Amino acid sequence: MREQYINFCWFSLSLTSPFFFRLAEIGDQKKEGFADSAYGMSKVGLCKATEILAEQYKSDPRHILINSCCPGYVSTDLNDHKGVKTILEGADTPFYLATLPDDAAEPYGEFISERKVVKIDAKYR
Repeated sequence: MREQYINFCWFSLSLTSPFFFRLAEIGDQKKEGFADSAYGMSKVGLCKATEILAEQYKSDPRHILINSCCPGYVSTDLNDHKGVKTILEGADTPFYLATLPDDAAEPYGEFISERKVVKIDAKYR
């Protein structure tokens, strides 16, 4: 039953993205309850994919911590150096997650920003 649930979640996630993009092309995404930006929806999709993957590996004997994170608005070539964080500041949360102790139980299956769990609004899930 668990495997069917996980497969359904991946299937549901794979169907949601194209549906959102079709609505966004005609400007109806917000009316249908989605976030107003493709970037925002990509983060919602990332969070959901993280939850699904974490569920798949929850009982794995290798004890693999699965999380996603946001480095923040880092000053890079991509944003013409308009970001407010340095590269070192942006690396803080990913580095924090990568260096959690081997026996850490949490965070698990979460979206992390500034070393804190961030909950995505339930209406986008």
